[in-house]
Amino acid sequence: METFYTYLWLREDGTPYYVGKWKGKRGFISAGHSYHRPKDSTRIITQEWPSESDAFVAEKFLISYYGRMDLGTGLLANRTDGGDGTSGYRWTQDHKDKISISHQGKKRSKTHCRNISKSMMGNTRTLGIKYSDKVREKVSIAMKKSWDARRAHAKQETKRTKP
Repeated sequence: METFYTYLWLREDGTPYYVGKWKGKRGFISAGHSYHRPKDSTRIITQEWPSESDAFVAEKFLISYYGRMDLGTGLLANRTDGGDGTSGYRWTQDHKDKISISHQGKKRSKTHCRNISKSMMGNTRTLGIKYSDKVREKVSIAMKKSWDARRAHAKQETKRTKP
């Protein structure tokens, strides 16, 4: 049985700035959050709950108790009142394939490409790197092979799971 918990991220002065609900390691990582977790893990408080619905109720209570900055009611950075979310939801392979197919062959406008380029400015992973046409072609071929292999595997899995 999965254990759900609520978590509070605390500022250095001990006041909370974010409340969340989840399972596993989510309360201890910044990925998937709009805000960064405290660097010092002693500033993360967790409370386990017997069910997801209990954890949702606790999350809503904590957000209501401490209040939201965006509404001017408190000190939390949360942008919802809590109690929402889709934990554990898994897309079906059929749905993933449909999304993949719907994106094939789409072209981005020059404005869209320019905006993506601007958003990447300052990204230290790609800053100043200019790839030659030959390298770009190799990467393109490799990515196409990778996606073809994934699609083939997905089709195989779909065939295997059909009655």
